[in-house]
Amino acid sequence: MAPRMKKQAAAPPELPKLSRSLRFGWAQTVGLGLLVLVPVLVLFKVWGQGGALMETVIRIAFIYVFLMIALRAMGKRELSKMSAIELVMLLLIPELFSQAAIGEDISMTNAVVATATLLTLVLLTSIVSHLYTRAHSVISGTPTVLVRSGRYIEENMNRERIAPEELLAEMHKAGYERLDQIKWAILEDDGRISLIPVEGEHDPQNLDDDADPA
Repeated sequence: MAPRMKKQAAAPPELPKLSRSLRFGWAQTVGLGLLVLVPVLVLFKVWGQGGALMETVIRIAFIYVFLMIALRAMGKRELSKMSAIELVMLLLIPELFSQAAIGEDISMTNAVVATATLLTLVLLTSIVSHLYTRAHSVISGTPTVLVRSGRYIEENMNRERIAPEELLAEMHKAGYERLDQIKWAILEDDGRISLIPVEGEHDPQNLDDDADPA
């Protein structure tokens, strides 16, 4: 008989408070400064070829924002163990330089400006996400509890579109047989499902490692 789905909200254990600030080494500061300088010079018309480079900066900014919103709207499970920012970079950077390399539609200068703009947006997103907890929740999402004390949480399972069979499959991969062995099952920001056993339950994989050879 399948375990009953318990309809109630739940939240993962709260993290200790951390003073959020930025720390960069001198080499990293110089590198990031040069990176950010490229789109800034274009935006302020210090460097550029007419309006072509300006248009590139605007196009990349629009595509970046659009993809971030679209990927976040799809849900955490669809990200395939990657963050939305990582997916955006993986989608855009190879495309930009592949076109420049074969001389189609975009010059190498345009590719450099486009990539510098993209990486600057990623940097700014990372800084804002690190400094502001609410911004981090909006950009990266928050972990979602799927199981608490051996019971499904129906509301969260339905919102994240996780079927009980999918969760049980993850349990079996980790070596757990029964739902009552699980204290917490948490869908992480990157789409992975973390399994925390109840007290007294040992990780089956660790038990195999510790077992004496026959």
